[in-house]
Amino acid sequence: GCYSYMLRDAQRGLLPNIPEYILYEPAPVATHVWEATRLFVTKNEPAERRLIIQAKLIKAMANAATQQGATHVIGIVPAAFQRWMNRLGLSALPVGPKLNISGDHTQAAVMYVAGQT
Repeated sequence: GCYSYMLRDAQRGLLPNIPEYILYEPAPVATHVWEATRLFVTKNEPAERRLIIQAKLIKAMANAATQQGATHVIGIVPAAFQRWMNRLGLSALPVGPKLNISGDHTQAAVMYVAGQT
């Protein structure tokens, strides 16, 4: 089909709800770079529980990606991602502008996962 992965497809204008300028640079196409989507925890959970869920989610994602040979994971995350990445002892960099998508304050980011699990 015409689809590849969400961030790249958005840049190609295939996803009407995500702007083409979601990333500062062209979306990577490499076997060692994976995309993770929907890294959000419902706001219905209490803040303390959300932090626990986020930590488990991110660490499990990083572990699974690393086991399959990925070194980096790219995705749309909450705009405050750097705060919670620091809490987890992981590193990530913003790779796109802060945006409001469907009422959520988001930003594309890439996380280095090799050797961090």
